[in-house]
Order: sequence, then structure tokens, then C-alpha cells
Amino acid sequence: MAYRVNHTTINEIPIIECYPEEAKSIKGVFFIVHGHTCSKELYYFGKLPERLTNLGFLVVSIDAYKHGSRMEEPYQSGQDYEKTMAMPEVIKKTAIDLSNLYLNHYIDFAGKLGFLGISMGGHIVYQMPKYLHKIDFLIPLIGAPDLKRHYQDMKASFLGQPRMNEISSILVELENSDSIYEPSSKMLIIEGTQDNVVTYKNAFDFYSRMHDSGYLNIHYKDFPVGHTVTEEMEQTIEDFIRENI
Repeated sequence: MAYRVNHTTINEIPIIECYPEEAKSIKGVFFIVHGHTCSKELYYFGKLPERLTNLGFLVVSIDAYKHGSRMEEPYQSGQDYEKTMAMPEVIKKTAIDLSNLYLNHYIDFAGKLGFLGISMGGHIVYQMPKYLHKIDFLIPLIGAPDLKRHYQDMKASFLGQPRMNEISSILVELENSDSIYEPSSKMLIIEGTQDNVVTYKNAFDFYSRMHDSGYLNIHYKDFPVGHTVTEEMEQTIEDFIRENI
């Protein structure tokens, strides 16, 4: 293991910190955000914590709202549809938690600020520019920028219209204006073209629209895989960050 791990709790949020071996040369902070029904545990992120610390970042993994060590219903005993209906609130509150953690505890680490998320964590990464300016890296993996569309395309047939109506107001809250994204932020979007959980078309349409509008720091790459993060994806992320540090 090429990094030092510290388990802590800040404002009742369980956290894992991964410090580079050469702590004096920290280049900044990278928050990594897990998927739905997962947790902050590093094995959910493959080799990404090691890759990011090797690049010189302090890596911070937190338990999302109602997940991991702060698990609450419906994630303890609820049915799948209840968890699916709870996810928009989890996304909103976790994004707020992340912004507060950075502003109140990690802002003193001079250098670059990055967010990387997988699946639900990817959804959250797209939300972060609502709360924080001057984000250097946004890396959503197998996530959706348009959550209202995501639920309509991928969840509506499972939930049914009455349940969709129940969560319609928070899905509207989670809608993003293109204007929240700063042209200087480096974004790498990674998707799987065979993903039947989060369709790549949601992110590809976002990328195409933003690129046509002049956001040339937004990059998109997809792979012929399902809802997973592969070693090739990890290498693509490492190369992208290395080129833009």
C-alpha cells in the first residue's frame, strides 16, 4: 500500500483519509464518492485511492447520507423501490456534506480540489459545482448529469407513476443549469455503452451540448462494458489527472 490511512469522524460523518507517502508534497484534496448502497470502504474504489495518492493527493472517502456507518432506513431493511426513491435525497444531502467538509476542514490543504464518484457518486459529482466554485477536477464515472431524465429513462417502469410523482419535487431540485460548470474546470466523463443501470446517452448528450457551447475542458470516453469500473478506466483517469496537474 503506497499511502497512509486514517479513519476519523467529522460532524458525525465517518471518513477515511488516504495520505501520500510524501505528505509534505500534497498537491490538493480529492474526494471519492461511492455508489448506491455501498460505503466509504476503499475496496469499492479498486486501485483509484492508490493511484490518486501516488499522484500526490490527499484522498477523502465519506459515507454518503444514510449509508455505511451512518445507515438509516430504508437502507437497513427497506425494499428496493424504497431505496430507489430515497436516493435523490441521499444525493442532495451528501453533496451538501461534501461541500461543508471541504469549506470547514479541508480548504487549508493548498492545491487542487477534485471530486470523483462512481454511479450514485457520479451523480453527486455533477451536483458539486452548485455548492463550490473553482473545482479543478470533476470525474463522474457511470453517472448521470440529468437525474430527472435518469429516473424517467431507467427507474419509472420499476417505480410506477404514483411513486415517481412522490419524488418529482426533489428531482426538480436536483436539475442542473449548464451555467454552474466553470469553463476552467477539468471534467472527465466515463461511461459504459452496455450499462443497463445508468445509460451512457444521458452523459454523452450533456458532453455534446457543453462541448458545442465551448466547454472544451469537458472530456468524454466510453468503454464497451456494463455498470462497472475497469482497470482501463482507472488508467484513463490517472493519465487525465497527470496531464492536467
